[in-house]
Amino acid sequence: MERRERFNRALGRAIARHRGENTQQKVWTAVGMSKSAYRRLEQGQVKTFNSDELLAIAALLDTPLHVLVREAEEAMEADDSESNPAADSFGSALGF
Repeated sequence: MERRERFNRALGRAIARHRGENTQQKVWTAVGMSKSAYRRLEQGQVKTFNSDELLAIAALLDTPLHVLVREAEEAMEADDSESNPAADSFGSALGF
């Protein structure tokens, strides 16, 4: 899977985590998205993100967009280190 697809999935998961007790319907209605578009976004099944929608979602969730992006990047880094134990061992040997 290419990096952009992995990031989209990680960002969707971050949004879903921060949604908390808000229902998907509350979010997609408030943001003006369709039900299917919002579900695809949370599942990371989008090729590109609409910045206005992302900003509106972040505001509704009371979470700055940069926090969601950072969490997505951190999740990708964690996935990378879990999927490549040889690299981890090599990094540990070098003191990383």
